[in-house]
Amino acid sequence: KTLETAFVLLAGYLARILLATYFQRFDAMLPLFERLNKDASDDPGYYYQSARFLYVGLMAASLYRDTKRSKFKRLLKTTYKNSKSAWTTRGECHKNRHLIIRAEYIAATSKQGDKTSIDAVKAAFRDAIFVSSEVGHVHEAGLACERFANYLILLKMDADATKYMTQACTYYHRWGATAKVDDLLQRHSRYIDQAQVGRLIKIQEPLSDIATLPPYLRATTNRLQLHFGTDVQSVMVGSVGRKQSTARSLTHTVEARYTRNKGTDETSQDEDVSILTDHE
Repeated sequence: KTLETAFVLLAGYLARILLATYFQRFDAMLPLFERLNKDASDDPGYYYQSARFLYVGLMAASLYRDTKRSKFKRLLKTTYKNSKSAWTTRGECHKNRHLIIRAEYIAATSKQGDKTSIDAVKAAFRDAIFVSSEVGHVHEAGLACERFANYLILLKMDADATKYMTQACTYYHRWGATAKVDDLLQRHSRYIDQAQVGRLIKIQEPLSDIATLPPYLRATTNRLQLHFGTDVQSVMVGSVGRKQSTARSLTHTVEARYTRNKGTDETSQDEDVSILTDHE
């Protein structure tokens, strides 16, 4: 297998998982996660693990909330533990993602309707939003705001939900993700102060014309542009083969660009992913 094929396997799955996460399509994400574990099960690097913890944690929390199936609760708990271990033993760069997973874990497992539990969830999400914003991860700050707003909507706390859904829009705008802003305006217009969003958009330019995705995720749905030093290759995502161990260093050596509207197109060894196929 070539280095290009190995990278496409990893990037192809994770690009789709990222899109499913940001557009809240966790039903579509589950089969992608299962295939990723089957075809790309070895550990290609810390950055990959960190991103994967976040996406899998959000998927597990959402599917558990929707279905109440115990296997998703177990997956959420396992992902939360592994994420905490990664943060405490391998570096602060994972902190904001772990705080998002922590907030989701508290929200999914706490006693519903209990004031103390609600206050704990609010504090956890606010910590996640603050840290994500402080370290410059505006896309993940927006994601945390959106998830927090969804939680508040379930509790019928409309005023707070509007505050955080509006804040999510502004973070996504700063990221340059106009498609995501449009998505929120279409799905949650009731909970968005559109006048405030409009004012902020006028005075606050996006951080970049290029959406700041992680290196292995800067891709469209069907094409990647790979940068190997000065050598640039454009490849299709569709044909993916088995992953090679050489992909382990790809997240450190490969940069791909996803140019928005320009015409161009993690888990540690002890995570129990087998629970996705358990029969209840």
